[in-house]
Amino acid sequence: MRTLIQVGCNFTLDVIDLVRSHDLSILFEPLPECAAKLRQLQEFFGELKTIIVVQAAVLQHDWRELRKYNNNGLSSSLGIVSEDARMLYPQVNWTAQEIIRVKCVSLVDYMPHRVTTLKIDAQGCDLEILRSIDPWIREGRIETIQCECDGTHLNRDVRLYDFLPDNSEASLLQFMLNKPYTSERDPGRVEWNPDYTFRRRADDVLG
Repeated sequence: MRTLIQVGCNFTLDVIDLVRSHDLSILFEPLPECAAKLRQLQEFFGELKTIIVVQAAVLQHDWRELRKYNNNGLSSSLGIVSEDARMLYPQVNWTAQEIIRVKCVSLVDYMPHRVTTLKIDAQGCDLEILRSIDPWIREGRIETIQCECDGTHLNRDVRLYDFLPDNSEASLLQFMLNKPYTSERDPGRVEWNPDYTFRRRADDVLG
């Protein structure tokens, strides 16, 4: 069975394509508007797919404040947008925001023994989430991992969100060091918010 775990789904065509290519999809989305749309995917695909929508953020807390930004009502983050982010994304109105309380859950409680694809877009929390499922990664039980991190700008490290754990590129690569995966940095992404894909080496499955 091909299994998808996606954290921070929003609601995009990419999500639909990923669900289409997997048998079981477990989708995490804290925004109520997006979670409601994700639930409609089960009706769309019918019995062909099994889709579980968890309306929650993935973080080691019970509840957190989620900031919604004035970007069609669908942009949000658990962290406080930093001065770096305001400079690098001037087109976003970071000051026009609504704050809601959202439930937080641990990804460990939802992880099957093996996962085909894990995609994380958690606005600054990606590395903390990966750390929480270290046994799955260390033993190569996830085939493909996609995530984001904080990068650099003009040869300077940047931090896109304040008051969140470290999510730097250097820390991500250090965490994945000696894990049974190859790494690929998306050449099309901006340097200050790079995407990484980690693919399990076929001969390194331990569990």
